[in-house]
Amino acid sequence: MLVQGGASFTMNAGAQITDNTASGNNQAGGVHVDGADSVFTMNGGVISGNAVTAALSGGGVRIGNGASFRMYGGYIEDNEARAATTAIGGGVFINQATSTFYMLGGTIRNNRAPYSTGGAGGVRISNGALRIVSGVIYGSDEEDYSNTGAGHATLMLPNVATGTAHRGTLDGNGNWDPASAVALVPGSGERGDSETIRVSGGQIVTTP
Repeated sequence: MLVQGGASFTMNAGAQITDNTASGNNQAGGVHVDGADSVFTMNGGVISGNAVTAALSGGGVRIGNGASFRMYGGYIEDNEARAATTAIGGGVFINQATSTFYMLGGTIRNNRAPYSTGGAGGVRISNGALRIVSGVIYGSDEEDYSNTGAGHATLMLPNVATGTAHRGTLDGNGNWDPASAVALVPGSGERGDSETIRVSGGQIVTTP
């Protein structure tokens, strides 16, 4: 599914986006949200079993060129990015400045980037931002639901200061409150192989 040109789409409980494959660069197997003011809202449902075979892409979801994805519930699971390049995400790929993934609930689990040592099985931020209020991104300590890849990263930031990952809260108008934000990976913008990080209810739990 492609949402672009300032369009908005809302996915509710019971809906499914499943078993799709994309083969070009800058694409997504399941949902591609592209362009300023383009918004995908996921209140529930499942994005699963999707795949992408090229670079700068997401197996389940790709957000680019100033678009935003708001996840309030549901599951992004069992998706795969199959390229061997570094900039891919099995579950979610975020690219280009001002592109934002807001995680306000829901679960990202059991996604894969099996051939990339620089991609991430769960969420890969190449540029843009991940903002977490609540929800779960399973790490490799959860064997049943791990997001896995050749580099075994659940979440990966770029090695230049163009991508950020924070947890925080919303203000009274439902907007991200920057005053509450805490860097998810120390040194926001640094590369982080965060197989040891699990996000649950907006809190960070690390394991050895």
